[in-house]
Amino acid sequence: NTEYEPPAFIALEPPEQGFQFHLGPFDVQPNAEREFFYYEPALSDEDIFVNRFEISMRPGSHHFIFYTFNNEIPNFLIPEPQTYRELYDENGDFIVGTLLTMGYHSFVSGTQWPWMDYYFPEGIALRLPSDFGLDLNGHYFNYTDDVITGEIYANIHTVNQEEVTHIAEILQINAHDQLYLPPNEETTIEKVFSFNEIKESNDIPNEVDNIFIFQLLSHAHQLMQRFDIEIYDGETGNIEMVYSALDYLHPPIITYNNHLEINQGDYMRLTATYNNTTDDVVEFGLLSVDEMMIVFGYFYYD
Repeated sequence: NTEYEPPAFIALEPPEQGFQFHLGPFDVQPNAEREFFYYEPALSDEDIFVNRFEISMRPGSHHFIFYTFNNEIPNFLIPEPQTYRELYDENGDFIVGTLLTMGYHSFVSGTQWPWMDYYFPEGIALRLPSDFGLDLNGHYFNYTDDVITGEIYANIHTVNQEEVTHIAEILQINAHDQLYLPPNEETTIEKVFSFNEIKESNDIPNEVDNIFIFQLLSHAHQLMQRFDIEIYDGETGNIEMVYSALDYLHPPIITYNNHLEINQGDYMRLTATYNNTTDDVVEFGLLSVDEMMIVFGYFYYD
């Protein structure tokens, strides 16, 4: 039996070394979605190094994501700390102020699973600069006739810098510009990323000749049937399937013991199949009834 059975919701114990965040309990109105952000300002005066994330969510969640901000965000857009910033107003329209801050987000970690406990490989940690804090992003949907209660616990576990041999970098690529799903049809979307395009998308210095990917995670919405990632080796001509997801709600988070080396001349190919069973065209969007085609992950370079 491969049917997914979610674990019971648990309140996480605070980490021995690190930080805990707790959002809620909060209401999610009937026949609606609620997506919000909650800014926790800088956690330390110095950079911190994270080697483990834990997340636990009450039922009804679509995702939880840790973001930080990039250095391009204007000071006037840095959010007020520890305040819920709704993405939609009571009419279901975007709140422009919230939408503007999203343009300066940098992904840190996240999951669609109601419970996640992810450890980085030994010696690898993600550096969180002290410039900004963390923008916590919760998304719940409730297509019932009753109010439901949402609640999220999230822990980051830290290590001392001297324990770190490689700094993890964030991988994020997407095929949003390809998403056009005609009504009542099955559609397969494919997008290829060269090594240079991967570098450009992820602000990797020009002098870097290869990267080592050690984790991959896909993200799509409810029309997705399958999501595959392949790597083409420019030296040998081999194409290797390195990732497959068959369940949009619970995509696998895969850590590679033999880290995936990507060099000049190599490429990554994303292929996703969607079955649009609605009578409307579906394109990229933020609601669960819209679609996405994203790959997140972690890598390092020497």
